[in-house]
Amino acid sequence: MSSGVAGLLVLGLDAAAVASVPLLWVFAILTAKFPHAGGIAHLVEQAFGRTASIVASFIFLGAVLLGLPSIALTGGYYFESAFSSAFSSVLASAATSFLFSANSVAIFLLCLAGGLNLCAPRTAKKIGAVAAVLMSAFIIALIAASIYVLLAETSWQNIVDKLGVIANPTSVDVRAVSAVFFMVFFAFTGWEVVIGMSGEFKRPARNIPIAIFASFILAFLLSIACVLVVLLSRPTAWNEAAFVHVLQPKFGADIGMLVALGAVFLISVNLFAAIWGVSRMVFSLAATGVLPQFVGELHADSNRGGKTPRNAVLLLLGVLLLIVLVDRSGALGVDDFLFYSGQNFFILYGLVCAAAVKKLDRPAQKSAALFALLLVCALVFWSADWQTVVYPLALALFAVGVSLATEKTRSLT
Repeated sequence: MSSGVAGLLVLGLDAAAVASVPLLWVFAILTAKFPHAGGIAHLVEQAFGRTASIVASFIFLGAVLLGLPSIALTGGYYFESAFSSAFSSVLASAATSFLFSANSVAIFLLCLAGGLNLCAPRTAKKIGAVAAVLMSAFIIALIAASIYVLLAETSWQNIVDKLGVIANPTSVDVRAVSAVFFMVFFAFTGWEVVIGMSGEFKRPARNIPIAIFASFILAFLLSIACVLVVLLSRPTAWNEAAFVHVLQPKFGADIGMLVALGAVFLISVNLFAAIWGVSRMVFSLAATGVLPQFVGELHADSNRGGKTPRNAVLLLLGVLLLIVLVDRSGALGVDDFLFYSGQNFFILYGLVCAAAVKKLDRPAQKSAALFALLLVCALVFWSADWQTVVYPLALALFAVGVSLATEKTRSLT
């Protein structure tokens, strides 16, 4: 990785963080002013009607259907990197090579998360907060250990010199920055969940902005620390399993395996909670007639006597596994998935800003929402070409078609 590329990574991350601030402010105002469990879809529907709500739902699904396999594949890369040498004796054939590949691990993690959602769905509600705390603690521990290794291998002056090169790239490719921008913007997504949870906050006008901005600051600090630690380390660490290659030469193969197992465990926990939430959205779309009726069927939960949207979970799992196989084919990769997922989230947040422009009453709040909306439009058009806009545009057109078809069916009945 050249210093120019390293600089682009940092610049893209900084740009994503700066662009997030006005969006965060709009989200904080909306969640405090319009608390509702329906989340973004409900807010957009209140502002622009049912068709716009369906468009927002499909753009969101288009984002998470690429984002979740990317997360699973990240766990797969860590496992493959740490354990490949241990299993080298059995990786001679193509079959065993695929069995221990990143794609196979990703498939296993998704199937495990989906299976647990079918067997113990209520557990997902309880582990979300625990998973977030564990993930943050794990990342902080990795950063601390990596800094220790970095200081043991090089001098402060060398670190300062490298930071200077990264901070001052010789040239800046605008297209390259935009590509990095949407990939790293995925790290700052998740605020849409807060709108659906706003009714659960005490004193939402005060606590919601605090929660949103505190989580954003933590996410940015951890992200920039991870990027800088990896970029300042040896070039062999510049890959999909960076921390394994940062720590393994210093502490041995065992620490690499421990890091990989920790990453796989936390990723599986997050996938479990994410599949729970997204499958409920899929179920909701089916219950309102947007998706086929069988997707909205409930089945008895044998453990607790409740009901589980089994078909919605299975449909979601099937699509996620298909995306992993697309990565295996080489047609698209994790970088592509993160780019399109981040772009979809950014467009979705633009819809929220447009809804805020219409729904908010105070001139200052309306002006802030309009600024955030114009920022989203400018960045999307600045980075767009026909290849990048085909995906969200196709989702939007498909959603409009579904809305018209279901509206006609509803009028006939």
